[in-house]
Amino acid sequence: MVAFGLFAMTGQEAAAQANAVPNQVLVVPYTVENPRLPHPAHEQAPITLKAMIRNATCGGQYRVRWDTNLNGSFDDDQEFRLTRNATTLNVWDIGRTFRVPSVDRDRALNVSVRVQVPCAAEGQPANHFKYGTFRLFVYDFTPGAPDTWTAEQIEIMTVMAVQESMWYGHRLMNDFSGNHTTSQIMGRISSRSRERYGGGMINAWIMALNGHLGGYPTGTVNWGNVPRNAEWEEANARRWAVDPYAETITRYMNWTVGSTSRAVGIVAGKEDNTCGYDQNRNPIRCNRVDGNAGDRLGAFIGEANVGPHNNGTEDPSTYLMGVYLASSAVLTPSYAGVPLQVGHASVAGRTYEWLIQSQVDLLAEQQMYQGYGNGGWYYHRYTGSNGNYSDMSVTQWTMIGLEAAEKSAGFANVVVPNNVKYRSLINTYNNTRDADGGGRYRTYASRSCTSLMLTGGCLLGMRWAGVHNMPRDNVQPFPNETNLTRANLVDDYNRAIAYTKRHWYSTNKVHCGGRQDRFWSAGDYKCGDNNSAYNADRCGSTYTIYSHQKGYRTGEPELNYDDRDWLRQFATY
Repeated sequence: MVAFGLFAMTGQEAAAQANAVPNQVLVVPYTVENPRLPHPAHEQAPITLKAMIRNATCGGQYRVRWDTNLNGSFDDDQEFRLTRNATTLNVWDIGRTFRVPSVDRDRALNVSVRVQVPCAAEGQPANHFKYGTFRLFVYDFTPGAPDTWTAEQIEIMTVMAVQESMWYGHRLMNDFSGNHTTSQIMGRISSRSRERYGGGMINAWIMALNGHLGGYPTGTVNWGNVPRNAEWEEANARRWAVDPYAETITRYMNWTVGSTSRAVGIVAGKEDNTCGYDQNRNPIRCNRVDGNAGDRLGAFIGEANVGPHNNGTEDPSTYLMGVYLASSAVLTPSYAGVPLQVGHASVAGRTYEWLIQSQVDLLAEQQMYQGYGNGGWYYHRYTGSNGNYSDMSVTQWTMIGLEAAEKSAGFANVVVPNNVKYRSLINTYNNTRDADGGGRYRTYASRSCTSLMLTGGCLLGMRWAGVHNMPRDNVQPFPNETNLTRANLVDDYNRAIAYTKRHWYSTNKVHCGGRQDRFWSAGDYKCGDNNSAYNADRCGSTYTIYSHQKGYRTGEPELNYDDRDWLRQFATY
């Protein structure tokens, strides 16, 4: 049972409906904290002007014109005629592509949009106008050959790419329910293949990592048995009023939780509250999320029966659990303390942080505790001792999810227990390492095929545990989880670094499955093209690059190779 209609409309919802701004032109801000701060761009950059119409009260066509020739008049610019998207009462996308003009110096540049509203509203007759402004700060450079790009230029171009990726994630949503009068708004990407593997939540993840928080329509949250938080409501109202992505994130989150969430029973002992070690190597204990400690419940979001590895059981896909935990955990600052407005009856009404902690607990139950697979995960719950059933690609994604839960939701008392976090080191360091320093796909002893892609996952786990800051001595840093010493761990870390550097420009490195896992197929991050800034050919493994940059950015300080600029190379590619 999925409780889509969990709550009836309240007086708060009715007030929000009555007070919503009709036909609001909502331009994407660069930062929610200061919506007047401009988006960075360089001259001649191909970008998108990004905006939507919220609470579109007219059933007819809205006529949209952007002043792209910057002459102060809209009448000589191209007109777009757009209608509302399904039940949202929004025109989800009124943006358009734009070539940034050349400038004689770094300077601010505003591009205005005019929307002709086809019906009467707010005391205005039909065909009155609404306006918005997309703010730019244009830097006086046009990218030359990638070899010539300065660090500042790469930073500006990277920020531009991120902004375009977020808007792409917004525009991809094409299946909607609910409007601004309800907290149960939902949306997804109707493409089965995209949504099946977390596409919507991955888009929300990107937005949250880049300064945008989810929000509910103002005044619509039903607090149920959870104490109302006026401070949260005020902050939520501010971001809802200025940021289209607040709605995008919540729609993706609500659809995923509302359509696929479930709480399930777990065995006793998987809800430990250890959260690290003190300087004397004694376990530290932390308070867990209220209502979670000892309830013997785990939870998952995302599809339960994905892929060929679940043998017809109802076990959720462990691989996808890591993806969904990571993408939902980073949203915790948006929703902490707020009850879930949708979901299965076993989930709806509980606080958002309960959902994050319960996903951690279910992954804890699915972790392997014996044999060569000790500390790792397989595609589904596995309780045998055969080391073949610990899979490094799955383990990498569970660690990404768990690390995100600890980092992004720790403030809300979400705990990743020591026996989950540090036991995974046994898998990452000991059972997947090979003599050459690379990570193996499987942990059982008879296989010795290493992978550059999976070595990135090994580095992620090592740096999450702080190995990169450890002295090389015979102290056992995690005595309850592994007898490996700091020297063992540091040596493994250094071997993984050396392995990565040896294969950095490899043209023939593949992992055990035969698929490419080198960074770039020809060993060149520019793909043999030292002329193009955009629309160049692909030649790399995005999976391998992602695994490594995630590893390098996990833990502080960020990894810095002395003899190569990984950030420049990855960003350029």
